[in-house]
Amino acid sequence: MTNRHSNSVLEQEMIDCLRRQKAYYDQATLIADEITNTMQSGVADESALTKLKAILEEVAGWETRTQGMRQRWRDAGKTPSDELSQLLKTIEGQLLHMMETIAMAEGTALEAKGRLQPQMSEAARRRKMQAAYGQQQG
Repeated sequence: MTNRHSNSVLEQEMIDCLRRQKAYYDQATLIADEITNTMQSGVADESALTKLKAILEEVAGWETRTQGMRQRWRDAGKTPSDELSQLLKTIEGQLLHMMETIAMAEGTALEAKGRLQPQMSEAARRRKMQAAYGQQQG
């Protein structure tokens, strides 16, 4: 096999790998958007968080499994084709969007926690007082 042919095979492997990753990121982005939307309406969706975590774990596993191929690509020192360049830009955009979305969801959760903290503290104080009063009565 010629070096040129092996580089084109390697690039195709990279493209195939990145397409699979993109599919995971498509799913993760939709779920992250869903989480943000539900949190902004005051609802926490545990199942969506669980799904997002599972997808991100799949991505991490995929990254580990394809590490050797990505290293061979770097070692080859080739310039990516237009298709590969565009795919990399698309995935970069997805990652940025997902990070922004997750940061927004985190901010919404922190705001909700800040609003609920005084109410939760008051409820806990009342329970302690009721428990102490019950023990005095008993």
